[in-house]
Amino acid sequence: MRQVQKCQESGELEAVQVLRPQNVTKKMNEKKVGPLVTSVWLNENRDRCVVLEACWASDASYLRGHIPGAVFLDTDSLETPSPMWYLCPEEELCRVLGDHGVGEAEFVCIYGSTETIAAARVWWICQMIGSASTPLILDGGAKAWKRSGFALETAANPPKKARFVTRGVRRDMLASLADVQSGLFTIADCRSRAEFCGQTSGYAYLQEKGRIPGSIFVEDAAGPSYQNEDGTLVDPDEVQSLWKARGIGDDERKVVFYCGSGWRSSLCCLFATILNMEAANYSDGWSGYSTVFEKIGEEWTQKKSGYPVVVDPVDE
Repeated sequence: MRQVQKCQESGELEAVQVLRPQNVTKKMNEKKVGPLVTSVWLNENRDRCVVLEACWASDASYLRGHIPGAVFLDTDSLETPSPMWYLCPEEELCRVLGDHGVGEAEFVCIYGSTETIAAARVWWICQMIGSASTPLILDGGAKAWKRSGFALETAANPPKKARFVTRGVRRDMLASLADVQSGLFTIADCRSRAEFCGQTSGYAYLQEKGRIPGSIFVEDAAGPSYQNEDGTLVDPDEVQSLWKARGIGDDERKVVFYCGSGWRSSLCCLFATILNMEAANYSDGWSGYSTVFEKIGEEWTQKKSGYPVVVDPVDE
């Protein structure tokens, strides 16, 4: 094991350990775990896991009741501030995950306090940044935990800072603007139909409407095509059938998923992993493609990026 010392302009960052592939210990004859696990599995294997409850901004749901031992992770800590919500630099992602206890544990099991998409976002970040703690998602979250008859706790668990360990950043999982514009990838839009058609931006803070030219609509990843009413994920075979019906996988091109700002597309990347499909997340999403943000004084302004967009005509 070697160490890579990373620094930021603001100061020195905790050393990040990098595992050499030949030094990664594999448990022989053990069935591969994840990326989805059940509450029964988690209950039986909590000593092998760091457990994170992920949510945007508020810990109110966490304090009302969470899985015993779980640490709260505010997803704001992984993204730049409003109104852009872009992914933080790699060094900052490593620091935040380490500060929340993600280090050398065998697994990091993530669930959303109110929605699976928050967990999917953190799962994808852990995958992309190369976490040596294998990232897992608890299917159905705290609701599934309760349905299995397991108790929740309300006392907050302070994170135990760990030395984040990476197997190496997976840059193939993160698509760039150049990738999206290259024509070399299948571009899949997992926003709502109204967003895809240009009827709404989908976000109160975002002005621009439309879609990336050539993108394929694969239904809203926040909707019933991907998630059941009880919070569990739909059968991956159903998702695969949907994607095939829309032409995803018709050729050898890698799929790039995008949404508004990388959350729903993270869930699609989770399904792609389950289905053994090669896929990447255009994390900047429609926001990054369509809009240039500029701060003038204390106010943020928006202007069109100038890149081509498609907006469907409105029926009279």
